[in-house]
Amino acid sequence: MAAAAPRSLAVSTNPAIDRVARLGGPAAGVVKAAEFLETPGGKGAHVAMVAWELGAQVELLTTAAGRSGDLFLALLEGEGFPVHAVRVSGATRGTYTVVVDGEADVVEIHEPAGELTVADADALVAALAAIAGDFDTVAICGSLPPGAPTDLHARLISTARAAGARTILDCSTVPAFEAALAAEPDLVAPNLAEASALMGRKLKEGLSFRPVNTEPGASDEELYALCDGLMAAGAVAVWLSLGADGSLLAQSTAGFRMRARSSPEVVNAVGCGDALLGGLLAGGNDWAGAAALGVAAATDKLAHLHPGRVDPWRVRTIMGELEIVPLRGAAA
Repeated sequence: MAAAAPRSLAVSTNPAIDRVARLGGPAAGVVKAAEFLETPGGKGAHVAMVAWELGAQVELLTTAAGRSGDLFLALLEGEGFPVHAVRVSGATRGTYTVVVDGEADVVEIHEPAGELTVADADALVAALAAIAGDFDTVAICGSLPPGAPTDLHARLISTARAAGARTILDCSTVPAFEAALAAEPDLVAPNLAEASALMGRKLKEGLSFRPVNTEPGASDEELYALCDGLMAAGAVAVWLSLGADGSLLAQSTAGFRMRARSSPEVVNAVGCGDALLGGLLAGGNDWAGAAALGVAAATDKLAHLHPGRVDPWRVRTIMGELEIVPLRGAAA
């Protein structure tokens, strides 16, 4: 009997309704959109969308609040994957992106997020505890909403780990990211700015860590040293997103630098970081192979106006053409 396909759960801590307008000309005065999208958003939703399109068995656990939360859940009904909703008190926020043809994303506006109370946070953790045992991997995705306890992401990671799942963390709120490291997530996926900000805090706390150059053009060794600091702080592995320069996957004994050899014409860069994780969830249990699929997904995402869409065929094609450089003990 064939082994069951791995099952993944994306947990959205701060969902949104994305509204994306594409303009055919300059964004000045009163303009008419050539194309308009209204779609579920936030990191967790984007991750689940991309993973689903790439064939993963994925589900979404998310908060939802108020009339905007009703709309958010209604929009998710068309995505195809199962959704577990936790009703909370604050309103689900909206985001607005204006894209001009030939200029990629011009402006991105985020509404203030609704408050997530301590009781709401407890309800989200309890909802995860009830279902986490059904999944091989749980990805905790999103920023910390106003009012939420700083240890929310840490508690979600601990809950998933207690159920036997691998855990992935992608959180842009540095204090919450820092607290979550103590829960020892199996993989953290910050971008360079987030990792640098967190390690700056750690240096002030006296962590034994050598400051490194994190400006554009930093060497692989300098970037790997930044990842070493994150692993010393609790992460088992680090996947450092470097934008147009690809990404660096760091583990204690081996790592890889990955980038696409070429990129499509940029339509909308919003959601590329989420596509990285979506590809990872669809790529199986080997971090290196899964990360390669993630890099390919993020590269293809550039060509799509929708922040959570990729073309599976093009993703697989890009994956076969990646530049992958083994680092520190990795086999060529």
